[in-house]
Amino acid sequence: MKLVITLLLLLGFFISRAQNNVTFKHLNVENGLSQSSVLAITQDSKGFIWFGTRFGLNKYDSRDFKIYVNEKGDNKSLSHSEYISALLPSRDGKLWVGTPSGLNKYNEATDNFDHILYRENDQNSISNSKINCIYQDRKNRLWVGTANGLNLLVSEKGYRFKRFFYKKGEIQQVYAIFEDSNNKIWLSTSRGLFNMVIENRQTKIKYFKDFSEQLNKALDNHVTTFAEDGEHNLWIGTKQTGLNKLVLKTETITTYTYSSLNLSGISSNNIRKIIADREGKLWI
Repeated sequence: MKLVITLLLLLGFFISRAQNNVTFKHLNVENGLSQSSVLAITQDSKGFIWFGTRFGLNKYDSRDFKIYVNEKGDNKSLSHSEYISALLPSRDGKLWVGTPSGLNKYNEATDNFDHILYRENDQNSISNSKINCIYQDRKNRLWVGTANGLNLLVSEKGYRFKRFFYKKGEIQQVYAIFEDSNNKIWLSTSRGLFNMVIENRQTKIKYFKDFSEQLNKALDNHVTTFAEDGEHNLWIGTKQTGLNKLVLKTETITTYTYSSLNLSGISSNNIRKIIADREGKLWI
Protein backbone atom coordinates (compact mmCIF):
# COMPACT_ATOMS: atom_id res chain seq x y z
CA MET A 1 0.00 0.00 0.00
CA LYS A 2 1.44 3.33 -1.00
CA LEU A 3 2.28 5.74 1.80
CA VAL A 4 -0.23 8.54 1.93
CA ILE A 5 0.68 11.72 3.77
CA THR A 6 -2.12 14.06 4.78
CA LEU A 7 -1.45 17.70 5.46
CA LEU A 8 -3.79 20.06 7.23
CA LEU A 9 -2.94 23.50 5.89
CA LEU A 10 -4.51 26.35 7.83
CA LEU A 11 -2.32 29.36 8.50
CA GLY A 12 1.12 27.86 8.43
CA PHE A 13 3.25 24.92 7.48
CA PHE A 14 3.95 21.53 9.03
CA ILE A 15 7.66 20.73 8.97
CA SER A 16 8.28 16.99 9.29
CA ARG A 17 11.87 17.37 10.48
CA ALA A 18 11.61 19.78 13.37
CA GLN A 19 15.35 19.60 14.13
CA ASN A 20 16.14 21.53 10.94
CA ASN A 21 16.53 25.26 11.42
CA VAL A 22 13.94 26.41 8.88
CA THR A 23 12.84 30.03 8.58
CA PHE A 24 10.15 31.59 6.43
CA LYS A 25 9.97 34.98 4.79
CA HIS A 26 6.50 36.48 5.10
CA LEU A 27 5.04 38.41 2.18
CA ASN A 28 1.94 40.39 3.07
CA VAL A 29 0.12 43.64 2.38
CA GLU A 30 2.85 45.60 4.17
CA ASN A 31 5.36 44.20 1.66
CA GLY A 32 3.19 45.22 -1.30
CA LEU A 33 0.87 42.22 -1.80
CA SER A 34 -2.51 43.50 -2.97
CA GLN A 35 -4.56 41.35 -0.56
CA SER A 36 -3.68 38.73 2.06
CA SER A 37 -5.89 35.83 0.87
CA VAL A 38 -3.83 34.05 -1.81
CA LEU A 39 -5.97 31.76 -4.00
CA ALA A 40 -3.44 30.72 -6.68
CA ILE A 41 0.35 30.72 -7.14
CA THR A 42 2.48 29.97 -10.19
CA GLN A 43 5.87 30.76 -11.72
CA ASP A 44 6.20 31.90 -15.32
CA SER A 45 8.89 31.08 -17.87
CA LYS A 46 10.92 34.16 -16.87
CA GLY A 47 10.99 33.17 -13.20
CA PHE A 48 8.44 35.68 -11.91
CA ILE A 49 6.07 34.42 -9.21
CA TRP A 50 2.41 35.28 -9.72
CA PHE A 51 -0.17 35.38 -6.94
CA GLY A 52 -3.92 35.47 -7.49
CA THR A 53 -5.77 36.94 -4.52
CA ARG A 54 -9.27 37.92 -3.49
CA PHE A 55 -8.43 41.35 -4.88
CA GLY A 56 -5.75 41.74 -7.50
CA LEU A 57 -3.19 39.78 -9.48
CA ASN A 58 0.39 40.17 -8.24
CA LYS A 59 3.71 39.74 -10.08
CA TYR A 60 6.70 39.29 -7.77
CA ASP A 61 10.36 39.62 -8.82
CA SER A 62 11.84 38.53 -5.43
CA ARG A 63 11.98 42.16 -4.29
CA ASP A 64 8.87 44.04 -5.37
CA PHE A 65 5.27 43.40 -6.31
CA LYS A 66 3.47 44.75 -9.34
CA ILE A 67 -0.32 44.68 -8.96
CA TYR A 68 -2.80 44.24 -11.81
CA VAL A 69 -6.49 45.11 -11.41
CA ASN A 70 -9.33 46.06 -13.68
CA GLU A 71 -9.16 49.75 -14.58
CA LYS A 72 -12.28 51.43 -15.90
CA GLY A 73 -11.93 52.52 -19.49
CA ASP A 74 -8.84 50.39 -20.13
CA ASN A 75 -9.80 47.30 -22.11
CA LYS A 76 -6.26 45.96 -21.86
CA SER A 77 -6.21 45.90 -18.07
CA LEU A 78 -7.17 42.74 -16.19
CA SER A 79 -10.79 41.87 -16.99
CA HIS A 80 -11.76 41.50 -13.32
CA SER A 81 -10.04 42.36 -10.03
CA GLU A 82 -11.57 39.90 -7.57
CA TYR A 83 -11.11 36.18 -6.82
CA ILE A 84 -8.21 35.39 -9.12
CA SER A 85 -8.15 31.63 -8.53
CA ALA A 86 -6.83 30.10 -11.79
CA LEU A 87 -3.31 30.68 -13.15
CA LEU A 88 -1.50 28.65 -15.82
CA PRO A 89 1.90 29.24 -17.45
CA SER A 90 1.62 27.33 -20.74
CA ARG A 91 4.64 25.55 -22.22
CA ASP A 92 5.00 28.17 -24.97
CA GLY A 93 5.74 30.83 -22.35
CA LYS A 94 2.31 32.45 -22.11
CA LEU A 95 0.49 33.15 -18.85
CA TRP A 96 -3.26 32.51 -18.65
CA VAL A 97 -5.36 34.05 -15.90
CA GLY A 98 -8.87 32.97 -14.95
CA THR A 99 -11.25 35.43 -13.31
CA PRO A 100 -14.98 35.51 -12.50
CA SER A 101 -15.39 37.73 -15.55
CA GLY A 102 -13.22 36.39 -18.32
CA LEU A 103 -10.11 34.48 -19.30
CA ASN A 104 -7.05 36.69 -19.75
CA LYS A 105 -3.83 36.15 -21.69
CA TYR A 106 -0.91 38.20 -20.41
CA ASN A 107 1.05 40.08 -23.08
CA GLU A 108 4.59 40.35 -21.75
CA ALA A 109 5.85 42.79 -24.39
CA THR A 110 3.16 45.38 -23.64
CA ASP A 111 2.51 44.39 -20.00
CA ASN A 112 -1.24 44.09 -20.50
CA PHE A 113 -3.94 41.52 -21.16
CA ASP A 114 -6.19 40.18 -23.88
CA HIS A 115 -9.75 39.57 -22.65
CA ILE A 116 -11.48 36.36 -23.70
CA LEU A 117 -15.21 36.53 -22.99
CA TYR A 118 -18.42 34.69 -23.77
CA ARG A 119 -20.24 36.14 -26.78
CA GLU A 120 -23.90 35.12 -26.99
CA ASN A 121 -24.18 34.77 -30.76
CA ASP A 122 -20.72 33.30 -31.36
CA GLN A 123 -20.52 29.51 -31.02
CA ASN A 124 -16.73 29.71 -31.26
CA SER A 125 -16.41 31.93 -28.20
CA ILE A 126 -15.69 30.57 -24.74
CA SER A 127 -18.89 29.06 -23.30
CA ASN A 128 -19.00 31.22 -20.14
CA SER A 129 -16.96 34.11 -18.78
CA LYS A 130 -16.66 32.75 -15.22
CA ILE A 131 -13.44 30.72 -15.21
CA ASN A 132 -13.05 27.85 -12.73
CA CYS A 133 -9.88 26.13 -13.96
CA ILE A 134 -7.26 26.09 -16.73
CA TYR A 135 -5.29 22.99 -17.81
CA GLN A 136 -2.73 22.05 -20.46
CA ASP A 137 -2.51 18.40 -21.56
CA ARG A 138 0.44 16.40 -22.96
CA LYS A 139 -0.42 17.47 -26.49
CA ASN A 140 -0.15 21.10 -25.34
CA ARG A 141 -3.88 21.63 -25.80
CA LEU A 142 -5.36 24.30 -23.54
CA TRP A 143 -8.57 23.41 -21.68
CA VAL A 144 -10.72 25.86 -19.75
CA GLY A 145 -13.41 24.89 -17.25
CA THR A 146 -16.13 27.48 -16.74
CA ALA A 147 -19.38 28.03 -14.84
CA ASN A 148 -21.11 26.48 -17.86
CA GLY A 149 -19.10 24.11 -20.00
CA LEU A 150 -15.65 22.88 -20.94
CA ASN A 151 -13.66 24.63 -23.66
CA LEU A 152 -10.76 23.54 -25.86
CA LEU A 153 -8.78 26.38 -27.41
CA VAL A 154 -8.50 25.61 -31.14
CA SER A 155 -7.03 28.91 -32.34
CA GLU A 156 -5.50 31.93 -30.63
CA LYS A 157 -6.45 34.01 -33.65
CA GLY A 158 -9.74 35.45 -32.47
CA TYR A 159 -9.61 33.02 -29.51
CA ARG A 160 -11.78 30.29 -31.02
CA PHE A 161 -12.92 27.38 -28.83
CA LYS A 162 -14.60 24.03 -29.17
CA ARG A 163 -17.24 23.53 -26.49
CA PHE A 164 -18.05 20.41 -24.51
CA PHE A 165 -20.63 19.85 -21.75
CA TYR A 166 -22.44 22.96 -22.89
CA LYS A 167 -26.12 23.40 -23.62
CA LYS A 168 -27.71 26.80 -23.73
CA GLY A 169 -30.21 27.25 -20.92
CA GLU A 170 -28.63 24.52 -18.79
CA ILE A 171 -25.79 24.99 -16.31
CA GLN A 172 -22.96 22.51 -15.96
CA GLN A 173 -19.99 23.78 -13.99
CA VAL A 174 -16.55 22.34 -14.72
CA TYR A 175 -14.42 22.53 -11.57
CA ALA A 176 -11.28 20.48 -12.32
CA ILE A 177 -9.50 18.91 -15.32
CA PHE A 178 -6.81 16.19 -15.37
CA GLU A 179 -5.16 13.97 -17.98
CA ASP A 180 -4.08 10.48 -16.89
CA SER A 181 -1.25 8.31 -18.27
CA ASN A 182 -3.68 6.74 -20.77
CA ASN A 183 -4.42 10.20 -22.24
CA LYS A 184 -7.95 10.23 -20.84
CA ILE A 185 -9.24 13.61 -19.70
CA TRP A 186 -10.98 13.45 -16.32
CA LEU A 187 -13.53 16.11 -15.43
CA SER A 188 -15.19 17.30 -12.27
CA THR A 189 -18.56 18.83 -13.09
CA SER A 190 -21.69 19.87 -11.22
CA ARG A 191 -23.29 16.64 -12.51
CA GLY A 192 -20.41 14.52 -11.26
CA LEU A 193 -17.41 12.63 -12.63
CA PHE A 194 -16.68 12.07 -16.33
CA ASN A 195 -13.79 11.01 -18.48
CA MET A 196 -13.29 11.83 -22.12
CA VAL A 197 -11.12 10.61 -25.00
CA ILE A 198 -10.69 12.39 -28.34
CA GLU A 199 -9.41 10.14 -31.14
CA ASN A 200 -9.66 10.62 -34.90
CA ARG A 201 -11.94 13.61 -34.34
CA GLN A 202 -14.33 11.42 -32.36
CA THR A 203 -15.17 12.21 -28.74
CA LYS A 204 -16.01 9.40 -26.33
CA ILE A 205 -17.44 10.43 -22.97
CA LYS A 206 -18.05 8.18 -19.97
CA TYR A 207 -20.21 9.17 -16.99
CA PHE A 208 -19.55 7.56 -13.61
CA LYS A 209 -23.18 7.39 -12.55
CA ASP A 210 -22.99 5.55 -9.21
CA PHE A 211 -20.04 7.59 -7.96
CA SER A 212 -21.66 10.84 -9.10
CA GLU A 213 -24.99 10.06 -7.43
CA GLN A 214 -23.22 9.44 -4.13
CA LEU A 215 -21.22 12.63 -4.62
CA ASN A 216 -24.36 14.69 -5.24
CA LYS A 217 -26.14 13.45 -2.12
CA ALA A 218 -23.98 15.84 -0.07
CA LEU A 219 -24.85 19.53 -0.20
CA ASP A 220 -22.41 21.76 -2.11
CA ASN A 221 -20.15 18.86 -3.04
CA HIS A 222 -17.97 18.14 -6.07
CA VAL A 223 -14.60 16.73 -7.06
CA THR A 224 -11.92 19.31 -6.23
CA THR A 225 -8.66 17.71 -7.35
CA PHE A 226 -7.06 14.77 -9.19
CA ALA A 227 -3.64 13.08 -9.03
CA GLU A 228 -2.21 9.87 -10.49
CA ASP A 229 0.33 7.78 -8.59
CA GLY A 230 3.08 5.52 -9.94
CA GLU A 231 0.85 2.45 -9.74
CA HIS A 232 -1.68 4.07 -12.10
CA ASN A 233 -4.28 4.80 -9.46
CA LEU A 234 -6.24 8.00 -9.90
CA TRP A 235 -6.78 9.76 -6.58
CA ILE A 236 -9.88 11.93 -6.42
CA GLY A 237 -10.47 14.54 -3.73
CA THR A 238 -13.91 15.94 -2.95
CA LYS A 239 -15.22 19.00 -1.18
CA GLN A 240 -17.34 17.17 1.40
CA THR A 241 -17.07 13.39 1.09
CA GLY A 242 -13.41 12.49 1.42
CA LEU A 243 -10.78 10.83 -0.73
CA ASN A 244 -11.25 8.20 -3.46
CA LYS A 245 -8.86 5.82 -5.22
CA LEU A 246 -9.84 4.79 -8.75
CA VAL A 247 -7.81 1.95 -10.28
CA LEU A 248 -7.39 3.05 -13.89
CA LYS A 249 -7.14 -0.49 -15.27
CA THR A 250 -10.46 -1.65 -13.76
CA GLU A 251 -12.10 1.70 -12.87
CA THR A 252 -13.02 0.33 -9.44
CA ILE A 253 -13.30 2.98 -6.74
CA THR A 254 -12.41 2.82 -3.03
CA THR A 255 -13.48 5.66 -0.72
CA TYR A 256 -11.59 6.90 2.36
CA THR A 257 -13.43 9.15 4.81
CA TYR A 258 -12.55 10.87 8.06
CA SER A 259 -13.26 9.11 11.34
CA SER A 260 -12.24 10.30 14.79
CA LEU A 261 -11.72 6.64 15.70
CA ASN A 262 -9.10 6.10 12.96
CA LEU A 263 -5.94 7.94 13.94
CA SER A 264 -4.12 6.79 10.80
CA GLY A 265 -6.91 7.86 8.42
CA ILE A 266 -7.37 11.12 6.58
CA SER A 267 -7.75 14.22 8.76
CA SER A 268 -10.73 15.79 6.95
CA ASN A 269 -13.34 14.99 4.31
CA ASN A 270 -12.65 18.36 2.66
CA ILE A 271 -9.82 17.58 0.21
CA ARG A 272 -8.42 20.68 -1.44
CA LYS A 273 -5.34 19.44 -3.32
CA ILE A 274 -3.48 16.18 -4.00
CA ILE A 275 0.10 15.93 -5.28
CA ALA A 276 2.07 12.76 -6.07
CA ASP A 277 5.80 13.31 -5.49
CA ARG A 278 8.80 11.64 -7.17
CA GLU A 279 9.16 9.11 -4.36
CA GLY A 280 5.62 7.85 -4.82
CA LYS A 281 4.14 9.55 -1.78
CA LEU A 282 0.84 11.38 -1.93
CA TRP A 283 0.49 14.78 -0.29
CA ILE A 284 -3.12 15.63 0.47
